[in-house]
Amino acid sequence: MTDSLFQQLKRLGIDEELANQVSVALDPDHNASKKDVLVLQETILKVQTRFDERFSQLKAESDERYYQQKAASDERYYQQKAASDERYYQQKAESDQRYNQQIAESDQRFAQQKAESDQRYFQLREETNQQRAESNRNYHELKHALKSELTNSLTDVRVEFHSMHRHSIYAFGAILVSILTVLAVNIYFHL
Repeated sequence: MTDSLFQQLKRLGIDEELANQVSVALDPDHNASKKDVLVLQETILKVQTRFDERFSQLKAESDERYYQQKAASDERYYQQKAASDERYYQQKAESDQRYNQQIAESDQRFAQQKAESDQRYFQLREETNQQRAESNRNYHELKHALKSELTNSLTDVRVEFHSMHRHSIYAFGAILVSILTVLAVNIYFHL
């Protein structure tokens, strides 16, 4: 058991003399003294110091690897980000160019359609004004024709009415003269 403890202590990095003393102190046939306890404490402290040093060394190596990997990763990230940004701005420029081209084409089509629409509007407006003028002219001609025809008809009715009235007066006068004549003859014969 002591040989294996001695080997384990050496493997941990304890020097041979101290490893031998610890091995002897832990021997079941040996009576432990204060010196043996101090040797064990010294050994424990050395092992702990060795572990702390090894831990610090491993931590430093780990940190160094971490920072190297982080630097490499950051470099790759920034390269990829730069490439991605370049692609993005290139695509954005192409997209903006297409958008502006489509807007220009759309504005051109709109202006063309507006010009055609305005032309058609003014043409229809001119035709409407011509039809309105012709309609007003026809209305005034018809109104004048109807007015003069109505005036002529009224004149004819008046003339005819006056003729009929005159005939009635003549007939009434003739009847009245006849009645007076008959009355005068009757009075003459009766008196």
